Amino acid sequence: MTVDPTLQPIITLTESPAQFRETDSELFQPNTVSLSFRVDYGQIIDPNAKGRKLAAVLSDMRDQNYQIYLGRCLALGGVPSPSPLIPYGAMIDASWSINELITAGVPPIVRRINGAIVPGSRLVWQVDVMLSLVGYQTVYNRPHATVTTTSSVRMAAAYRLGADLKLLTEQATSPKLGDPTQNDKFTTGGCSTNSNARIGTYDSTNWLTYLKSTMDIGGQEVDIGGQPISVPIEQLHYTLQFVIRKPNFGEDIIPGGPAAPSGYGTRYVGCMWELWGQYPQWALNKRNAETLFGYAPGTLVVTNVTNTPIDDEFVVCNVTLTWDEWGHCEQAPWSFQGNMPPTIEAGTGDRKILNADTVYWINPHQECFNWASADFPYEAYDLFSESILVPTFP
Repeated sequence: MTVDPTLQPIITLTESPAQFRETDSELFQPNTVSLSFRVDYGQIIDPNAKGRKLAAVLSDMRDQNYQIYLGRCLALGGVPSPSPLIPYGAMIDASWSINELITAGVPPIVRRINGAIVPGSRLVWQVDVMLSLVGYQTVYNRPHATVTTTSSVRMAAAYRLGADLKLLTEQATSPKLGDPTQNDKFTTGGCSTNSNARIGTYDSTNWLTYLKSTMDIGGQEVDIGGQPISVPIEQLHYTLQFVIRKPNFGEDIIPGGPAAPSGYGTRYVGCMWELWGQYPQWALNKRNAETLFGYAPGTLVVTNVTNTPIDDEFVVCNVTLTWDEWGHCEQAPWSFQGNMPPTIEAGTGDRKILNADTVYWINPHQECFNWASADFPYEAYDLFSESILVPTFP
């Protein structure tokens, strides 16, 4: 593309160290590139054609085939850059799954544009552009992912305690969780390959058998006259954090080119957005259907999914998995029509204590979920697996 300096400004991408900066940022922060253009109107004959506001300067740059729009990649196509347009820079997108990974990367996105007349001149503009992308310069960098482990207690009503409690998550015979029925994988688009994202249900007849011999939870009686005591139940929480990206234009050039746009274009929707941005509740309040991070099926429940923005495109997704000392269940005494439960005498002295005759588990989490490493950004799942350790209790 040839520029007549008497009709159009001369545009130069400066390479001065004072005007070029590139940063590799810390966890969950965008990498940035700052660069500057000089737009020189000094040889233009028509004084009315000289840029007087930033909007007019940017319009003149686009007329010379420079793609410079907020929310799109910067692409250079004017003099001295060749045509067609060439996106500027390349990084690995931190939200890509293994199926989307492109080792050559994609260009960062224009986030901010500043413009000012160069001091001492009325005819030269300096246009500063800040580009950013949450990602890496190489696939060998540490992934934008982490695990936070916390512990807490919840209070529960206990009729039975002790090592002989028959937890649903540990029994091979009733009362037990059993094996769940899983639905078909429901992901599409970028998540269709190697995904295992699906939900299902545990069958309640495995723990509600209507027979004392296969429904009673065992353990030591601690209730008084059929009334429970309040006890603290230990919980562990693992919050998985990773990056997802909203629908975006990526490395696309605006339809028709910046000199004569003919449309807005189509945004790319990535796998992580399909799975965790559009439907973050798909695994919520559900148990793991298969062994997960060393934990047996049914022992982990997704108790929270939140999305926290990093910038206008990238988001930190927080998925909390919770382990519960009672396997996420509650105890209830068997009784007729809500009356005081049938009781049995305990003890040999002259002040015997009455205890509930039969106690069973109430399971509020009967649905299940499943997933695979491809349902998370590249390398994130491996980091989760290495960060979560199943506790061993004395």
